[in-house]
Amino acid sequence: MDSEFQFPDLSLSHVFTPPDLPNMEIYPRKVSIVEDEKSFNQLIILGNGFDLACGLKSTYRDFFDYILYKKESENNYWYFVFQSLDSRNRLNNNWTDIERQILVELKNIEVLYKKGIFKKGELNVRSKASDFVDSLSESAEDYSLRVTALAAASAIEQHYFKIPSKKELQIHLIKKIILLEEHFCNYLNEQIEIEQSHIDDYFVNKKDKGQNNYFIKSLIIEYFILTSKIPSIPIEKIISILEKIKENDSFDSFFNQIQGINQLFLDDEDDEIELIKNNILSFNYTESFKDFNIRNIHGALSEGNIIFGIDYDRLKVNFEQPPIEFSKSYRILENGRSTSMNISSDINIIKFYGHGLGEADYSYFQAIFDSVDLYHSNTKIVFYWSDYQGVEKQAIRVEQVKNVTKLIEEYGTTFTNEDHGRNLLTKLQLENRLQIEEIPIEELLQYVN
Repeated sequence: MDSEFQFPDLSLSHVFTPPDLPNMEIYPRKVSIVEDEKSFNQLIILGNGFDLACGLKSTYRDFFDYILYKKESENNYWYFVFQSLDSRNRLNNNWTDIERQILVELKNIEVLYKKGIFKKGELNVRSKASDFVDSLSESAEDYSLRVTALAAASAIEQHYFKIPSKKELQIHLIKKIILLEEHFCNYLNEQIEIEQSHIDDYFVNKKDKGQNNYFIKSLIIEYFILTSKIPSIPIEKIISILEKIKENDSFDSFFNQIQGINQLFLDDEDDEIELIKNNILSFNYTESFKDFNIRNIHGALSEGNIIFGIDYDRLKVNFEQPPIEFSKSYRILENGRSTSMNISSDINIIKFYGHGLGEADYSYFQAIFDSVDLYHSNTKIVFYWSDYQGVEKQAIRVEQVKNVTKLIEEYGTTFTNEDHGRNLLTKLQLENRLQIEEIPIEELLQYVN
């Protein structure tokens, strides 16, 4: 491990130039997961792509389609901003864009106060904002400032007599983020209840062709992530498993009966999963993995304490006085989230699936790579991806390659030994310790779709 570890400079001045991605041939060999070891340790890192692959409607667009028609969304700064940007197609369909936009809004508000558009104690915030908006161009940057100015002016008119201080406005925005979190928590709970009702219908032979089978899909995909292979069992056994599910009055009772995923797809004499020590770090709020050491880093539905936020490093490099209340680390501590999971130095393999690898979570990944001493150790990394509707498979893979490359290159910038930092990606490739691999979702789920 680099003894003089420093957090990376993730400011906008750092320019990343990706390689010729469409024609790039990398990671041609399969990572040998177990090799000659009888047991090994692995860390699994999950993002929203896992829930999406299982059919859960958990994108921001799904959520906004749900909440923007409800009274709860009225008079909320963040809903105004996201709806305005989405109407101009300035957001992609993932949560990393939402967290990135929170940072953009804070930076825009900083500009409004620095330029004197907003001054504490003054009146007529609407006319000041309108004059400022009229002076802006049609550029993407100015459009973003326009949305911020109008949203902030509206919030100030509704909640203050005079223009508040910048800090007071930031506190107001935190309160509105907390409301958004509560709304999203309620929405996800409703989606889980819908899936639970579907599985209950399955038990009483009312299977609907449009039914998703989220819980069954999650078990099959979990098995692949844990073992890196498709269940090698005949279709007769899969049918038998599905029949056994029908005999139970709930999905949880079925799972408790088989006492874990290792008995779902493996023969009694095959103890492969039991030989694997699994730690799961989930950036999701759902809790599909059972019987494993799992940590929902940003909160869990069962606890009702989910959070959105920004990586502290991004705040540090963009503000003279960082509004730390918006950082994920601060909000985790504020919510009393447990930090019981230890990332040990003897992890043999790290597997990512479903995470957008956005900069908002770089600090987590850098801390993990530092804990395993990624440069000097033998730890292997696998980045799984899978296709989804509306995007060509090649485009998905290219985007994954780009995100992985950027992550590793950014981590290299934290090394005090600059030569090591520059050649980290090459070293991982030469040592066959880095792989980008597709999860064959269609093949895995062919019997439950």
